[in-house]
Amino acid sequence: MASTQRFEWHGEAISKVQRAAAADGLLAWAEDVLQVVNDNYIPLDEGTLMRSGESDVDRNELVASAFYDTPYAVAQHELPFHHANGRIWKYLERGSKERAQAGQEYVAQKVRAVTGG
Repeated sequence: MASTQRFEWHGEAISKVQRAAAADGLLAWAEDVLQVVNDNYIPLDEGTLMRSGESDVDRNELVASAFYDTPYAVAQHELPFHHANGRIWKYLERGSKERAQAGQEYVAQKVRAVTGG
C-alpha cells in the first residue's frame, strides 16, 4: 500500500517572520549599545546629551541605529575633547565595537525564537 504525503510551502511567510525577528534583534542591540554608552562612555555635564539618545531600526533594510540628537552631539563624538571621570570622545564607536558580538547574539536569539531552533 502506497503512502502519500502532502506538504505546503510557506517559505515567504517564514521569511517575513524571520526578517521581523532579525529587526527586533537589531533594535535590541541598538538599545543595548545606548545603555553601555550611557553607563560608561558618554560625556556627562548636565545629562542632556545622554537623555537625547535614541535607537531605531529600518525593518526593510535591516539596519539599526543608535544616536544622540543634540546640536553638539557630533562635535562631542568627533573632537578629542577632554572629558572627566573616564568619559571619552568616540563614545558611540567604542560602545558599538564593544557590543558587536552581542548584536549577533541578539539577532540569532530572536530568529531562533520564531523558528524553533
